Amino acid sequence: MTYLVSLTCEVFMTMVYRVLKIFCWLVMVLSFTPTSPVFAIDAFLKSEISTKLTPEPEISQVNIVRFNEKVQPVATNITYEEVLNVEIILDASQTMSELDLQGRTKMEVAKSIVTTLVENLPKHTRFALRVNGGQYANNCLDSALLVAFERGNGAKVLEKLKEVQPKGLTPLFYSLRESAKDFQNLSGGRVVFVLSDGQETCDTGFTDACAVTFERVEQARTGQIVNVIGINPVSPDASRGLECIAVRGHGNLLSTNTHTQEDIVRLAQKTGRLRYSIHQVFEDLTDIRVLDAAIGDSPHVLNPGIYRLEISTIPPLSTYFTLDRSHNLTLGVVSSDGGLDTYDRAHLALGNWHLENGRTQEALAEYSKVLKLDPRNTDAYLNIAIVTDDILKDKTRAIELYRRYLELGGSRQAEVRQWIREDLEAVQATTPKPPRAPEVRKEEVMARLQKEATERSGLSPEEQKVLNVRAQLTSGHPQIVSFRNEDLDKASVIGINVLATVTDTEAANLAIQVGNEIQRGLGKTPGIVIFRNNSQVVEARFNEADRAYRAVSPGTPAQPPAPGQPPSGEQPPAAGQPPAGGQPSPPR
Repeated sequence: MTYLVSLTCEVFMTMVYRVLKIFCWLVMVLSFTPTSPVFAIDAFLKSEISTKLTPEPEISQVNIVRFNEKVQPVATNITYEEVLNVEIILDASQTMSELDLQGRTKMEVAKSIVTTLVENLPKHTRFALRVNGGQYANNCLDSALLVAFERGNGAKVLEKLKEVQPKGLTPLFYSLRESAKDFQNLSGGRVVFVLSDGQETCDTGFTDACAVTFERVEQARTGQIVNVIGINPVSPDASRGLECIAVRGHGNLLSTNTHTQEDIVRLAQKTGRLRYSIHQVFEDLTDIRVLDAAIGDSPHVLNPGIYRLEISTIPPLSTYFTLDRSHNLTLGVVSSDGGLDTYDRAHLALGNWHLENGRTQEALAEYSKVLKLDPRNTDAYLNIAIVTDDILKDKTRAIELYRRYLELGGSRQAEVRQWIREDLEAVQATTPKPPRAPEVRKEEVMARLQKEATERSGLSPEEQKVLNVRAQLTSGHPQIVSFRNEDLDKASVIGINVLATVTDTEAANLAIQVGNEIQRGLGKTPGIVIFRNNSQVVEARFNEADRAYRAVSPGTPAQPPAPGQPPSGEQPPAAGQPPAGGQPSPPR
């Protein structure tokens, strides 16, 4: 009923607006219950009601930053050269001989703008000059590439510009389609500047011509940005045509009617910024381009996933990165050996070079710079861990760094886990063994469970339930070494010893899983404490609010018991701690 009223109001609103406004208000009052939402009358009449039903997703973003830093090159076999390819498409049609608002011919204004662009774009820019309508009086295929791309050819463009005079038609969209061929097989940034009064005289229907043109440009996959500078466009069609080119070309639109030379200089300086593209990588290692941008355009909001950053250099400078949920990542670009390099790769390589030449502290300083910019960089963590392990002989610290590497998902998982085992053995071999607390080993529990299984017919239902839960915990979690409590159904705190290679994250997940299984199977909510090498790692406690276990750090004060609940004061059997200052074992 509400929908019909809304539709009726929408159809006749312009005729009897005031009457319908009162009528709709009365209908809403009579049809909605007191618990119904109250909408604004104007919004109701205009059908602009919207309700947000889903929360905002957790976003991730990446920042691409260029540092004003020149890193000492250590690998001189490849130089990633910064290059910008700029093609100027100049309209030389007959209308460009007309005078603008200042009394100058449009061609004179266009030539002065080309000079401004050449003088304000970077020195490494490679220019190309394409002129349409400059050779024939009546030819819709009159589009000639007068100057091809070449490094440092700005002066050549200005010299050739002197020969261009207004003569023919304006095959502007044809010139844009031809320019896509000019960019084929080029590396580096790619930008087009269109200088025209906008009066297309060959492709009729500027909207369709614009759409078809850019469909072909996009099919060429050359990725150029198209900026447009209108030279005194006077007709509405001319202005709309130029606007379409700028919008579809993801570029900027300026007009000599409303913008100054300073605006053109700023556009040239913006164009000269280092360009890059970001590609999303899929499981089959294929990727698709998701955005093109320049330094200063970030941060970019992206979905979690694996991406490839490609800097517009020769050859292309690429690096892969992973975005986790709610992850804010910064990737840097620095100068190196006359070219460019990524911040992390340059400093990691410099750190390795210092290490090869016996400068350990300098190497660690370079690795630490990488972690300061990207605290999740697994390569930096692994390099610091290896130096700490093999050179500084600090096995305990190395184990911590190795575990952090594993938690971050480093690719050398099996190898690093083996190094952790070796370091643990070395530490234990040089440390006096403290008296160990009594514990129940898994093998003993399994043997007792098998024996008790034969006597199950004589057990009470509660005893059978306890036996089932113990069997499930013992056989379902291979990372458990032993229990510190024998009676799982009576203890208020249960201690569990785990393998030395279990990370902190894995230990926390195990504690939560064990607690939830005991709660579901026995209806008990004891504290679960995980030990690794006789040291408490993490504890899980039952949260009454959401009726589930949550991990807490060791030493966190216990929450006060709920009314009617006994206090959880029992602690797991104490374990002796190894004394500090043990001498490390010889290197691996």
